[in-house]
Amino acid sequence: QFPWIAALLIKSDYYNSEPRYVCSASLVSSCNIITAAHCLDEQHFRKQWELTSEPSLFKDIFDIRIGVHNLSLNSTDFHQSQSYSIANFTLHSDYQTLDTEHATVKK
Repeated sequence: QFPWIAALLIKSDYYNSEPRYVCSASLVSSCNIITAAHCLDEQHFRKQWELTSEPSLFKDIFDIRIGVHNLSLNSTDFHQSQSYSIANFTLHSDYQTLDTEHATVKK
């Protein structure tokens, strides 16, 4: 119903619990998603989840769900959505303020 909507989730095995919603995102091409830069900001994650800034680690931690608007794990919508890992991501080169607060994610 909403094929361009995406959600960034922390995978369940990272927390030993259900997947956790992090941020919304939008599919802008067959391989690229745009989201808020703070969702992937290394300092944010070091504070929140004690991660390093190595992009290769993010594929093991994040799940990108495309086409999902109901994040309830019991919903048909969630189980029918497409799941991808992060291959790479780029924060805006001037990311510091709300004017440049976006990141591109390659699935």
